[in-house]
Amino acid sequence: MVLLACLTRPTTTIRRETTPMAKKSRLARIRDELIEQQGGLCCWCHQPFTATGPKQATLEHLKPKMRNGTNSRENLAAAHLHCNQHRGHQMNMAKLQKEKAAKAVEACE
Repeated sequence: MVLLACLTRPTTTIRRETTPMAKKSRLARIRDELIEQQGGLCCWCHQPFTATGPKQATLEHLKPKMRNGTNSRENLAAAHLHCNQHRGHQMNMAKLQKEKAAKAVEACE
């Protein structure tokens, strides 16, 4: 009888990546990794980041979310707050094409 009760008890699933706090920490971790990967420089102006102000680091969507861009690591780069805001919802096609070509070459090696 006890065994039956255990089998019919509802279970709860915790979705760690969907809570706002988990999502924020995941994106913050990605931002920090991208900053390191980019040598501490903005992906657009290639100047160093500061802790606060217009040159603080933000996550830049290479393909804007409003154009079906995602939060996937491949679509993100670290950019100054000012550069990110100034760019708006534009896509840098030359940069995207260059990255695609680099990935294609890497896949062939």
